[in-house]
Amino acid sequence: MEASQLEAQFATHLTRMVPEGSLVAAVSGGGDSVALLLLLTSTPRKVVVAHLDHSLRPESAQDALWVKALAERLGYPFESERLDVAKIAAERGENLEATARELRYGFLAKVAKKHQAQAILTAHTEDDQAETVLLQLVQGTGRGLGMRPKRGKVVRPLLELSRSTLRAYLRCKQQDWLEDVSNADTSLDRNFLRHEIFPRLKARFPQTQTALARFAAISQLDDEALDPLAEQLHSCCATGAGPARPTASRRCSRPRRVCAGGLCGRSSSTSSCAPRWAGWCSSSGPYRAKPLPSPKAGRCAGAMAPCF
Repeated sequence: MEASQLEAQFATHLTRMVPEGSLVAAVSGGGDSVALLLLLTSTPRKVVVAHLDHSLRPESAQDALWVKALAERLGYPFESERLDVAKIAAERGENLEATARELRYGFLAKVAKKHQAQAILTAHTEDDQAETVLLQLVQGTGRGLGMRPKRGKVVRPLLELSRSTLRAYLRCKQQDWLEDVSNADTSLDRNFLRHEIFPRLKARFPQTQTALARFAAISQLDDEALDPLAEQLHSCCATGAGPARPTASRRCSRPRRVCAGGLCGRSSSTSSCAPRWAGWCSSSGPYRAKPLPSPKAGRCAGAMAPCF
């Protein structure tokens, strides 16, 4: 794909995701985030470059200076902060990667608030999405939703682009980037998948990455459709209303995938969803409700499942 074509597509996609307002771009200095920043230069949007120094490598301070110089060259204001993430994680007795993620998003939220930004842009790619989905599945989450393109203020406009596409774009623009040596550490789960598992999968199944990213997109659509129905079912059970037949608050947006998956048995994209859940809330009916296992934070804690 030509650089100009990629820039035009990115600008259109960004406008759909964040129609107006200033933006905070999370830039580590790696190839993906540098490509994001260069793509932003093809748009008229006001951008603030944000960089968190995790203090995990001796050269991290130099990385921050490199990103600052890039931001200044492109004419963008720069915000940075240095945190001893390893020390904080040890004091909390928490996982290093999870602590780094929490502190990073906290820093980005603070920058967004300071500059009254409409959104925080991260440079996660299709590669990252595929890695996330597989990691979630092998760790036993049972869902594999991956990363959402937009969640709150956080927007991921590059999820449909591969890392190789972005590297080709950078080479076309003659723009260098930084390589984080810690990305080669296969003692970390994500790096193990990236360097040990994915190359073998893609050698046998070339569409592995795209297929996993597509699976995440479909799963997210299903989740959006099913969550309101689960809330209705939970409400029915919690109030002891007896048998209920909740009606979906939306129409099927896609044929078969959501509605023919066992909920309403209809394949038309224009038919109304009317889940046949009669008896699910009855304590004496054929489908006595039982609590689901302890849900993750943010999920409906009292959701019910049929006893098949």
